[in-house]
Amino acid sequence: MSRARLPNLGWLVVGYGITVLLGRLTVGGPGTLSLVWPAAGVAAAWFWSLTPVASRRRILIDYVALAGITFIVLLATAATWTMALDRALGAVLQFLVMVEVLRRTATSRDALGRPVMANLADLGRLTAVAAVGALVNTLVALVVLLPDGEVAWSDAVNLWTRQVAGVVCLGLPLLVLWHGDDRSRRSGRFGLMAVGATSAVVFGAAFWWFSGTPLGYALLVPSIAAGTLLRPAGAAAHGVISATAAVCFTLAGSGPFSRALAGEAYTSIAQLCAMLIVVTGLSLSLVRAESRQLADRLAERARDSEVRLDEVSTIIETVHDGIVVIKQDGSVPLANPAGLQLVGAALAEQDESPAAGSYRTFHADGRPLTRDDRPSLLAMRTGEVVVQTVTQRADGRPDRVLRVIATPIDGPAEDPQRRVVVVLTDVTLVDEERRSLASFAGIVAHDLLNPIGVVDGWAEALQEAFEDHGVVTSDVGSPMVERVRRSARSMQHFVQDLLAFTTARDRAIEPRPVDLSLLVGELAALRRDVTPAAGGPAIEVSPLPRVFVDPFLMRQLFDNLLGNAVKYVAPGTVPHVCVDSVPGPAGFATLRVTDNGIGIPEGERDKVFDEFQRLQPEGYSGTGLGLAICRRIIERHGGHIWVESAPDQPGSRFAFDLPLTASSLAASPG
Repeated sequence: MSRARLPNLGWLVVGYGITVLLGRLTVGGPGTLSLVWPAAGVAAAWFWSLTPVASRRRILIDYVALAGITFIVLLATAATWTMALDRALGAVLQFLVMVEVLRRTATSRDALGRPVMANLADLGRLTAVAAVGALVNTLVALVVLLPDGEVAWSDAVNLWTRQVAGVVCLGLPLLVLWHGDDRSRRSGRFGLMAVGATSAVVFGAAFWWFSGTPLGYALLVPSIAAGTLLRPAGAAAHGVISATAAVCFTLAGSGPFSRALAGEAYTSIAQLCAMLIVVTGLSLSLVRAESRQLADRLAERARDSEVRLDEVSTIIETVHDGIVVIKQDGSVPLANPAGLQLVGAALAEQDESPAAGSYRTFHADGRPLTRDDRPSLLAMRTGEVVVQTVTQRADGRPDRVLRVIATPIDGPAEDPQRRVVVVLTDVTLVDEERRSLASFAGIVAHDLLNPIGVVDGWAEALQEAFEDHGVVTSDVGSPMVERVRRSARSMQHFVQDLLAFTTARDRAIEPRPVDLSLLVGELAALRRDVTPAAGGPAIEVSPLPRVFVDPFLMRQLFDNLLGNAVKYVAPGTVPHVCVDSVPGPAGFATLRVTDNGIGIPEGERDKVFDEFQRLQPEGYSGTGLGLAICRRIIERHGGHIWVESAPDQPGSRFAFDLPLTASSLAASPG
């Protein structure tokens, strides 16, 4: 046994020993049973307080202590050996049964798994367990002591009553006082004073001023007051004190029960009244405690509901999707700001809506959306979820594509009108991207089919030449192979440009300080080295600033611009390119690439940066992706690119902005 266990066992030995001795003080004579048995309450509270995981050795020691104390004290108070052994055995069996029954039936437990009295059902269950345990103890007494004549059949009721009363009047209150009540909530001073005064008056009248008058029913008045005004712990303490007072006064020959019956039956009546006093007070107090707990839970749930409602309201108010609730009578009890913004004449569901007349709404196939076609009316009419994609058009504004989901729901009991929840999602950008992707795929397919057709045609011609002649001479086969290789190179360049476009669009930028003079100088030197002979390109690079950009994308950008400047010149013209810079917007520098090429018509300058735009005349190869790549790179660095005529000469000037510092890049919308 651990040292920490000894003090706890000591409390059992002392408490149980004292109450056994007090019970023995009420014996009628040598060799007779006690009239009251408070020790049963102490033992019940002790064994109920043991945790379910207590070791068998620990429990065995407790039961040995219980039997030993009972046996020794009874022998010391003039009980016979037979009676002492019987009462020790009866006590052990009684509490073995009570503990096992409660282990199987208890529903309210504390954190350690021990039974507690939390509600009226627990009180009833514990009282029933006490009655069962007392019955076992009584049967043991009858079996052992009846043959020796130490008890009679008439003593069975008195014996059973004293055992039940001991548990109910002392054990149950101790259980509540130990760990069955919220000790942070104490009974109010007014309640304590009122209960104390009522108890003093009633008990004084019943046991002193009007002793012998049948006022037993009046003893319930203080218990009702205690159960109504005090918390369970206070009601439990009041019950113990009141029950003890009632039994003690009765044993002293005072009160309404002292002359009720002859013999020992009057003590049983007093103990039954004591049990009624305790159970009444605890019942009322537990019901009130349950009501308070229920009210607290309801209040907490109400607060949680308010918090959740606020959260949901905040979410609804801040989501980008429009949410509109429409009732069957056409009223709109709920609409978030996005819903009010997105809803149009065909979707407002009310002709008097401020949006009415502002928009014209069409189906995805271009048909006007009529009133009967509105998603909310369809959902209201059919009771099914309706999903539509509509287009809103307004004068002077770009078209807006909305995906509308209308879901019918039933209203609450107090307002059973059917409702429709309409969710509107602006899918304009998604629709544009879908159309752009479809167009992109079509152009890619078209541009790849041309060289593939050339390869297939010349390969077929070469095959026919082999079939017709068996041997194809170099003057016949070489031009065919050259055309196949030229088409293959065209496809290769096209695929490379597609990869470059994808890189410029999707690659995560890794900006750092870059010396543009060094980077552009290297690219210019490479261009000059391609055609070192006379007539090669003349590329001038003025001093350029250090910028905060992605060096890989910058190399791709200037390589495209220099390549275009060198390629798109009139026949017989020596390319001349100048790269310089001027101050730009705050935090940016404006870079310029000026050439003497064929130029770009003024009306075509806005289109030149679109994908697959080929504005050059016949005789110039290209995929139409180079300048689209440049625009995407500039925009990802927060800048803007444009084209204008070269000053004082034919050709073009491409100008664009690049950030000078990290803060400039971070503050840019790109």
